[in-house]
Parts: sequence; C-alpha cells; structure tokens
Amino acid sequence: MTDSDAIKATISNLYKAISSDENKMQDWILFRSLFENKSILIENRNGINRIFEILQFENEMKEAFIKNVELLKNGFQEKEIESSIYQNKNNAFCISKYKKKYMINDQKFDQIGENYIQLCKTKNEWKIISIMWNE
Repeated sequence: MTDSDAIKATISNLYKAISSDENKMQDWILFRSLFENKSILIENRNGINRIFEILQFENEMKEAFIKNVELLKNGFQEKEIESSIYQNKNNAFCISKYKKKYMINDQKFDQIGENYIQLCKTKNEWKIISIMWNE
C-alpha cells in the first residue's frame, strides 16, 4: 500500500470509528488504534478551544450517547465529503471536510464541518497525532 493510500485508509477508519448505526455505539477500539500515544483533539467552537486527550474525548462521547438516547437509537453518521492531503516524508496534514447527521429531541441535525488532521508515520504505519475541528 502506498503512503497516500495508507493515509486515506487511516482517515476513512476515523470516520468509520466515530459513526454508529442505529442502536450501536461507536467503535472505540478502532478509534484508539488510529492515534499515536498522547495525541490530542481540539474542538474550536466560536473561537473557544476545548482540548481533549483520546480517552477523555471517548468518555465524553459515550456520556453524550447515554444522556441523549436518540443518538444511540437513531445512530450518528459523520462522513468525509472532500479532502486535501499534504505529505512530506513521514509527516502528513489533511484538511477533511465532513458532513454529520444525527437526531436529538426529535430534531434532525445535518451539519458540515472541517477536520484538520496531522499524521506521522511510525513503524511503517500512519498514526494521527492531532485533530482540530470547526463546526
């Protein structure tokens, strides 16, 4: 597999891991496997950053699904709709535009956002070292 294909596969697996079908949770084992140790996720909402470690983000997402039963019942889908990847040797950066769909309190949400994903190649595999997103 080429580096380009491996990077695309890693990002595809990211969206696969955080999406869920009806009555199913996300694949947190797959999610964790995509990241380098001590990776961070940064949510930028209205100019305010929230920084998460991987397990912290996972726990907050699980909690959100428990509090909002409709998320679990109806599923949560996040899919990449466009991306640009820039690679230099063992480092890569991806701007990934996505669309997410879900329902809370009988209200359907259909949103577009962007993930800014940094990856590095270690031990012949590409790992995510950070993600920052806007919605």
